[in-house]
Amino acid sequence: MALAVLVLLGCSNTEPLAPVDKTAEERESLLLSTVHVADPRTFEQLLGGFHQLEGGSWRWTEREFSVLLEPPPPVPLHSSSLEFHFSVPEATIAALGSVTITARLNGVELGSETISEAAQDIVFIRPVPSALLETPPLRASFHLDNVMAPTPQDQRELGIIAISIALR
Repeated sequence: MALAVLVLLGCSNTEPLAPVDKTAEERESLLLSTVHVADPRTFEQLLGGFHQLEGGSWRWTEREFSVLLEPPPPVPLHSSSLEFHFSVPEATIAALGSVTITARLNGVELGSETISEAAQDIVFIRPVPSALLETPPLRASFHLDNVMAPTPQDQRELGIIAISIALR
């Protein structure tokens, strides 16, 4: 009986594994060009402005949010773009009327778009100047002109629902 208890408790080594501390260079070497906000492999690429994972597939954003991206492999005669897949719920439009999203890549503005109707899968695409891709990693930053303020029921600032962000 005692042997069974030791086997169940894992008597070989009860020391917890030490966390692996990666250098900035090691983290950057693992970067992907597509960040799905639900993919644990890309959580470190979510730099800020995202709330916890919900529904196993999406996250609310704050007014300002950003990710770190690796440039995609070069394709001859193909221009690159920044693609952001997101949703704007009915409650957001009812409360705010509209939301304007502005994208920047390494500080260079790529453009804006105003959303004035609720939609499930919006794809925001902006061309990326090829010169920007020469200095990886790339910080994709987004700004919303309008967000829902915290309430007694939900203390978070809520912008839009992020699904994925990619350089293609």
